[in-house]
Amino acid sequence: MARTPVPANTSDATNADATTGTTPDTASADIEAAASNEPDEPDSEAIGTIEARILLDQAAWRPNDVALLTPAEMRAGREAGWADDHPEAVAFARSLAA
Repeated sequence: MARTPVPANTSDATNADATTGTTPDTASADIEAAASNEPDEPDSEAIGTIEARILLDQAAWRPNDVALLTPAEMRAGREAGWADDHPEAVAFARSLAA
C-alpha cells in the first residue's frame, strides 16, 4: 500500500501508517520481533533437554530407548531419521520398556 508523502517537520506520531497504526520506527521493530519467533524450533535456553524415542542404533542408544537430547542433538536426530520427539512416540517406547 502506497503511503502519502509527509512534510519533514511532521512528528512520527502523525506519520503513522493508517492501516497498522505503526510508525516507521516501530514497524521495523515489529518485523524483527516476528522474524525471531520461529514456531518450528524450540528455544534452546528455554528447553534444557528433550525426551526422544531412538529409532536406529546409535553409539550410546539402541532402538526404542528413551533418550534425553539437547535441542541440537534432537534437530540432528530428526533430520537424520534416528530420533522422534513426538509425545506418542516417547510413550510407546516407555511402554515397551515396562
